[in-house]
Amino acid sequence: MTGSQARKKRNAERTDGHGKSLHAKGAKRRNGNEAGIAQSLKKAFNADAIIWGENSLMRWYVGNTKQVVDKKGNVTFEKIEPKSRKTDGFMAFVAAFIVSDRLEPYQQQRPRNLGVYTYG
Repeated sequence: MTGSQARKKRNAERTDGHGKSLHAKGAKRRNGNEAGIAQSLKKAFNADAIIWGENSLMRWYVGNTKQVVDKKGNVTFEKIEPKSRKTDGFMAFVAAFIVSDRLEPYQQQRPRNLGVYTYG
């Protein structure tokens, strides 16, 4: 398989079959995105601004992830062991961290009456 064929296959696996990307809009994984937030993320962890609480799963995801810096200084987050480690939760957190400046502030809303009744 040539490099071009492999690229086409990878790109096909990343779509829903109709050519639409399965990635969140604006949150595609690019080395530049991770490099851009790596310092902010490190500062937030060091300042104890990120707290998982008793969520052992998130602690496990973070423990399975390492920061890799290439010779150009680009930062990526990768698995400690490529085959057996799972980092999905941490990578979702990184994607959210990347787009967090585009999110609107949370405003608590009153619950809507959906007309559902329960009987005891």
